Amino acid sequence: GIKAEVIGKPSPAFFRVAIDDLGVSPRHAVMIGDDVFNDVEGSLAAGIGKAILVQTGKYVTGDEEKIDPRPTAVVNSIVEA
Repeated sequence: GIKAEVIGKPSPAFFRVAIDDLGVSPRHAVMIGDDVFNDVEGSLAAGIGKAILVQTGKYVTGDEEKIDPRPTAVVNSIVEA
């Protein structure tokens, strides 16, 4: 039979599929998100070139200190990203 594989953030496979669909090199991609673990840490672990943490939604003060490497940038809103 066929086995289904469910993927989603922060799985590296999720980010690879997105990058492949966009047709860009991971090092030229940027992930912008409000979840330090699922968006930022996950994308950086998958080889995405930059990850910007937005201080809205799931963001909690100090999130940027919880991961290594740290986000490329931390901004107040997606408009600033």
